Amino acid sequence: MTDSTHLSQPLSEHPVLILSGGRSQRMGQDKAQLMVGGKTMLQRVDDAMARLSEQRILVIGHDATPPTNCGFETVIRDQYPDRGPLEGLRVGLDYLSDSPIVFVGTCDAPSVIADVYHAMVAELGPEDDAVVPRVQGQVYPLTAVYRTRVIGQVQSMVQEHRLRVKDLLELIKVRWFPEQHLRAVDPDGESLKNVNTQQEYLNLIKRQE
Repeated sequence: MTDSTHLSQPLSEHPVLILSGGRSQRMGQDKAQLMVGGKTMLQRVDDAMARLSEQRILVIGHDATPPTNCGFETVIRDQYPDRGPLEGLRVGLDYLSDSPIVFVGTCDAPSVIADVYHAMVAELGPEDDAVVPRVQGQVYPLTAVYRTRVIGQVQSMVQEHRLRVKDLLELIKVRWFPEQHLRAVDPDGESLKNVNTQQEYLNLIKRQE
């Protein structure tokens, strides 16, 4: 298994935005607080992202309880309930609008590796709105790098109740981060392995053994 504590790059000037606003319906309990190797999934994500940036912002559900024992600089809430991760992205990008570039991740990818973000941002061209991994035809818009200038498109989608994050990628200029570039810094692809179900959680526990 890849060592998620590995870091070969200095801290970035860009902030991190972590989304943790979901109701975890498939899991049946709060994913962020599930224990993995003596830490919650959210703590594991925070530890990894602390090696990426000092400025880490967490977005939680509008009625969620703020987490403890994490080093997030700020915790903010969804404004509108039941609008999924796109609403979290909206409030986060709005809060970080003074920063041109934001690293976006989620609480349910607890084996994320910071160097993946360093590699993605290195490919962000001046005309690109985002760098998004694409592996075997699957895209990962919540493990990605965005320019905050996409906030207008995100706001419009939320207002129109168009809530699929993947649909945002059709409205902005995306540079795809290919599998071979991902494997160069994350050979096992751990950064893209989300934990949404009990079986996926059990698989994660087994990988830690």
